[in-house]
Amino acid sequence: MVSTEYPPITGGVGRYTENLTKSLKKLGTDVYVACNDAGKGDFFGLSPQNDQNSQVLLEIVDEIKPDIVHIQYEPGMYGAPKKPKNLRSSSETYIDEFYKKCQVPIITTYHTAFTLKQWLSQADLIKKSGKTKQFGVPPRFLIRLFKYSLIYKAFQNQNKEKLAKSKEGIVFSQYASKLIGCGKVIYHGAEPALVTAPDKKEARKSFSLPEGDAGENPRIALALGYKTSNKGWDILGKTKLPQGWIIAINSSKSHYNTESYRMDELLLRDNKNIIDIQKGFLSEEELSTLFYFSENYQARIHRSRRTGDLSGTCWCNSIVS
Repeated sequence: MVSTEYPPITGGVGRYTENLTKSLKKLGTDVYVACNDAGKGDFFGLSPQNDQNSQVLLEIVDEIKPDIVHIQYEPGMYGAPKKPKNLRSSSETYIDEFYKKCQVPIITTYHTAFTLKQWLSQADLIKKSGKTKQFGVPPRFLIRLFKYSLIYKAFQNQNKEKLAKSKEGIVFSQYASKLIGCGKVIYHGAEPALVTAPDKKEARKSFSLPEGDAGENPRIALALGYKTSNKGWDILGKTKLPQGWIIAINSSKSHYNTESYRMDELLLRDNKNIIDIQKGFLSEEELSTLFYFSENYQARIHRSRRTGDLSGTCWCNSIVS
């Protein structure tokens, strides 16, 4: 099992990988985890900054001779050269050579895919320095737009190349399968982590949320996700809630995220219907507790990712969530 991110490193990919590993072991499968030095796996050395990631994995495979290598693929976790050789073909990562040389069947699970619009939404398309600074805004915009469009095409080719070199590819939705070009859809799934159901009033109190008396509680919707600009948190400021509803939000940062994104810029302090519980990365038990006492889960899901994104709204009962 290959994932740079692995607990206690915080992140959705690491959590997914750990749960999958535990489940496979319960079925009697021997599973070895290769991860970053900060994770509690079996083998180490993977890092976004390590240009020898492929060699690290090849040596592990040579040592334990597994039947299958399962790679949890999020490009940023495996690093990329600062100056790719050719933007027109495919972008590069530090595990490309492993895909080329590994003789053991590879399974690749894709955790991210983007449409061009989603890709461009992350980019600063107006360059404020460098060689194009002397030109006006429209030319600088067009140059950056062209460049990022090429990078997007290279990113898409990278996914397809990894898929072509894999025995099987796994995605979490039909939508992601169409974006990547193929891949077996296996829905993520979830199960409660609570042994016994807590008292709802006390559970809400533990998160500093209004508990009130029976029949007086505000109805609570949840909005959860990473604290990054491309998650669409700003849409919350435009959300009109029905009478008697509040949104409880919680954001966190992954181990490798260096972006400085301030939630107070959304003017949440001035919106009494939005409460930021500020718990950071939540444990399985905390997540289950939140789902348990909330009437609805505001699953604003970025359909091309497993992790949540606030780009579209879906309301559903907490039991279904």
